[in-house]
Amino acid sequence: MNRTLLAALSLTPALASAGSPRWVLSDGRSPDYPEGAYYSGFGEAMLGPDADTAQCAELAWDNAKRNLVQAIQVTVKSVTRSKAEEAAGQYSEYASAVTESVSSLDLKGLKRERYLDAKKKTCYGMAVVAKTALARDYAAKGAALKSEISARVAAAKGREEKGDRAKALDEYLGAQKLLAEYREVLGVVNLASRGAADFGELAAGKSEEGLPSVADIKASVERLAARPVRGLEDAAWLLAFYLKEQADLPEAQVQVQPFTFRDTRMASPFARFFKQLLEGKLAETAKWGVVEPRIEAGKDASGAGYVLTGSCWPQDGALRILAKLRRVSDGRVAASTELTMPAEAVASAKLDTQPGNYQKALADQGLFAQGELKGGGLTLELWTNKGSESLIYTRGEKMRVFARLNLAGYIRLIYHLADGKRALLLDNYYLDASKANSAYELPQEFECDAPFGVEHIQAFASTQPFEALKTRSVDGYDMLEEDLGQALVRSRGMKLAKAGTLKAEARLVLTTMER
Repeated sequence: MNRTLLAALSLTPALASAGSPRWVLSDGRSPDYPEGAYYSGFGEAMLGPDADTAQCAELAWDNAKRNLVQAIQVTVKSVTRSKAEEAAGQYSEYASAVTESVSSLDLKGLKRERYLDAKKKTCYGMAVVAKTALARDYAAKGAALKSEISARVAAAKGREEKGDRAKALDEYLGAQKLLAEYREVLGVVNLASRGAADFGELAAGKSEEGLPSVADIKASVERLAARPVRGLEDAAWLLAFYLKEQADLPEAQVQVQPFTFRDTRMASPFARFFKQLLEGKLAETAKWGVVEPRIEAGKDASGAGYVLTGSCWPQDGALRILAKLRRVSDGRVAASTELTMPAEAVASAKLDTQPGNYQKALADQGLFAQGELKGGGLTLELWTNKGSESLIYTRGEKMRVFARLNLAGYIRLIYHLADGKRALLLDNYYLDASKANSAYELPQEFECDAPFGVEHIQAFASTQPFEALKTRSVDGYDMLEEDLGQALVRSRGMKLAKAGTLKAEARLVLTTMER
């Protein structure tokens, strides 16, 4: 191995001569970084024919960081399942916020390991962060945010007492955004410092003592805005107004995703209509440009600088709507606000806020989550021509599906229809080394049609061929004869796998509807 390779991969001659390090031989597991004390991610990349070792090393490192984030997110989801119904869904809402924030973690103290196996022409990367270090860093951020929130609320009250309603509203909106950030930070602290057993402290609200409640701030904002929510038009206008005031962006290109039902990633007829309404209000009130996803070469080429996401939470007939504006470049929160539509306003909209096959889809998601493959050396990405989040397709719309692997491997793709049937769209499809790290478009194009409801696209990848599934041919499609649990076992591989076999999985949730 020459000096150029060693420099590019930050290796020492001793390490190179001693052979592969332990964390490479065990796919990212090492006694130096026990799971109880560290979060870690492992990644690989293949060295192409035009051997650019620096680029290969960076790809391996990026895959390692991505898998580190995925591992933490899987942990959050696992904890959430056991407490999803606590506090009328409030716990689930908090956990959802933590999951979002993990994707933009500012990981101070992140340790990077990199290695090149010249014979295998493969670069390896490992990202490691000590849980205690992560908890300390985020605890300091939480303390600073808590102080700033208190100062904002005190300033708001002072402005309101002097009759300056506009400035008071600005202060309350600022406090509302900071409180959303505080909850995210606190969730990371709780998860990293104490683990799953104490994660429920968020739901109990113990960590927010001394702060104004979300309900109090929301009531103050709505009182000062002086525009009651009588219907969808009022709700969309107020959200657009609150976001504009908080973010203070003279210009912005924003992509609006349909708001999900709770934290399920499922959408509804209400979500589709409200998205269109909100886009109009953002253009009218905030003067922001609104763009739709445009996928080119595996990336969103829409030019959006910000993404607006949200969720809807039914409460005794009323509907609590949460909205969050994030900067695309780093995932940071630019604005976060909420409002409540009274029961009569929800009823007058005459739109279903819950997906039609909600209970069935929720049961499937529970099975998907059991034994979900965490990030390892094999990285699998999955998306459609509309992206990968809050997907809605209506009758007649065309859908294209894309996948990307970081290594040579086999892909299996299963489509879970709204009526419970499951189609095997692709099986043991081999992507060779020349296609590694490149976007692959499935040969089929799909057209949205009945049955309508929540559907899932599930992809599995493996460096070894999959065990066969039992299928039968129906209208040209291979339909699974096995139930979901059996199919997952055969795809994830519960049997003893061949030594060195790497596996990965990815899943998309989409909602199909008539119009």
